[in-house]
Amino acid sequence: MRKFVQVSFVISLVFLTSCFDVLDEITLNADGSGTYGLTVNLSKSKTKIATMMALKDGKTPTEAEINEEFDRVVDQLKTMSGISRVVHTSDFDNYIFMLEFDFEKVENLNRAVAQIITSREKEDGEFSISYQFNKASKKFTRGYTYRADEDKVDEQVKAEDQDLLKEAYYTSICRFSGQVTSCSNREAKISKSGKSVLLRSSAYDLIKGKSNLSNTVLLK
Repeated sequence: MRKFVQVSFVISLVFLTSCFDVLDEITLNADGSGTYGLTVNLSKSKTKIATMMALKDGKTPTEAEINEEFDRVVDQLKTMSGISRVVHTSDFDNYIFMLEFDFEKVENLNRAVAQIITSREKEDGEFSISYQFNKASKKFTRGYTYRADEDKVDEQVKAEDQDLLKEAYYTSICRFSGQVTSCSNREAKISKSGKSVLLRSSAYDLIKGKSNLSNTVLLK
């Protein structure tokens, strides 16, 4: 099996043993272009991760190996049509990793996101995220699919690790140039300015299928 991309690679270190937060952000312009950002924040568990990496047991990647994997993904994104200004940062003091790029249209964004989260062979438990934007109807849609046996999660994950997953959060923020009139996801929250939408879920609820990141946003 090919390596996960950097984000999955880092998360795999602590997914069942530490706390983490994942933030994805989209800023969408009226013409369908925009900026995408993904941040993996492991600072809550930086002491534990530092200890794991210091072991040099051959199972835990080194800083050099993590950066090499991150650079590989960045290089791939830079070659993709409609993707520009690809930047990333790796903070090994706090274990915070960020990737950001601009896209010309949502179709370009979809190809880039697919590269980020599916740069491996397909296997059970795979999830997918895709976006659509209709400029005429001013409708932005985020599609989310997760395929896994939710009933086996409690069997496979120890009780103490389930508690950690309940404290690990995935947050999605979408910002728009126009006013948001409605959202289809009941868990979505529209900002006071009316120009951004937030969705937040624990990793546990996502794995169990209790939460869904799908959402349709209508703009004025």
